Amino acid sequence: MINPDSRPKPNILFFAPADPDWQEKGSQQRTHRIHRVLQTLGEVYTIIPVFASAQEGIDPVRKVARVCAERRGSLRWWMRNLAQRVVPEIQMPCSVPLRRPSEWADVRFDAVVSRYLTLTGYFQTWLWGPSFVDLDDTPWEILSTADHTGAGKWLARLKVALMHKWAVSVFRHVRHVWVVRPDQVREVEGCPSVSVLPNLARPPAREPDPRARQERFFLTVGVLDHPPNHRGIDSFLVRHWPAISSAYPGWEYLVAGKNCPPAFARKWQRIPGVRLLGWVDDLDDLYSRAHAVFAPIESGSGSCIKVLEALLQARACLGPTFAMRAVPPEECIPRNGIFQCNSTEDYLAALAILQDDRTRQGIQESARRFVQQNWSEKAFAEEIRTTIVSSICHSSSPGDGNARRNRI
Repeated sequence: MINPDSRPKPNILFFAPADPDWQEKGSQQRTHRIHRVLQTLGEVYTIIPVFASAQEGIDPVRKVARVCAERRGSLRWWMRNLAQRVVPEIQMPCSVPLRRPSEWADVRFDAVVSRYLTLTGYFQTWLWGPSFVDLDDTPWEILSTADHTGAGKWLARLKVALMHKWAVSVFRHVRHVWVVRPDQVREVEGCPSVSVLPNLARPPAREPDPRARQERFFLTVGVLDHPPNHRGIDSFLVRHWPAISSAYPGWEYLVAGKNCPPAFARKWQRIPGVRLLGWVDDLDDLYSRAHAVFAPIESGSGSCIKVLEALLQARACLGPTFAMRAVPPEECIPRNGIFQCNSTEDYLAALAILQDDRTRQGIQESARRFVQQNWSEKAFAEEIRTTIVSSICHSSSPGDGNARRNRI
């Protein structure tokens, strides 16, 4: 075994969809965490794709480059995108070779890490060095969980099948894939190595008080231009809120998040008891005053990170089974602050339990402990370090017959 400390620090190329210092959204927080861990392993060079030469630029101190991969609207761009008219989620390779920043002309990369499979396929990252993919959201899961009826159902199935074939063709070129949930391991075919790198909720800026006095409102937090978020809230307001509002007269349902589609905003603002807050600067304060958190998510991919965020904020979280997919099924219990609500009766029963102050406060305290004990920054960092260092120390090609490594 080669001692990693005896080797020069590796050069790591990181493909990211946005600046790794941004942390506004859950996806950006994950990008930031991965980038921060990679920086402990070696010199990290980050490439962010842009589609106009005016947007290009490089930060030599942070080693972050915005590179124009191909100009939108060019003939090559249109030709490449013809195939994506049928299945937009499949990312065909860039129509022209990616230009390496001149400042990095002589750098040899020991590892290449990309956020999302789409970036991997678009840049063909394996051409730059041993490739590692953070799968996170899977496009076929988003499509397959959406509500499809009639002809749309069969078209969706065809698209999912095509996406799987495309994904396998990319997986065969990479060395390792990280997924966010154990059940996603079986979806990765063709790659010799796959393991779980769970999503983490952003910790509160200040310690929450599980026994703080709560106000008469329920809360949902999320970026509202994300279809699973606004569709889930809209369905909840139609199916469950009238009965909840009737059982709890005078209580409000607050929705925090920016970029709500105008049609949904107008509709929701006409519903009694519903208040659309938009962007909220101090989410910690809002969580501390909320009686409980709703996570009405019925479609999408990855993990519903706002569930873990609510629990970490010492608040009980109510939502359908699908929303709780980041948590092992056997752990989705009220003692951990999780109430699976697949019907209006489920919501009313859960809220009745939470009306007792002593019971609710006990649940809130155990919910926070549950997340702290099972989703740690240390374990997250160790998974990345172990995978990258092991690969560099035991350099081998993806197709060398190594046993498939499923770490859960």
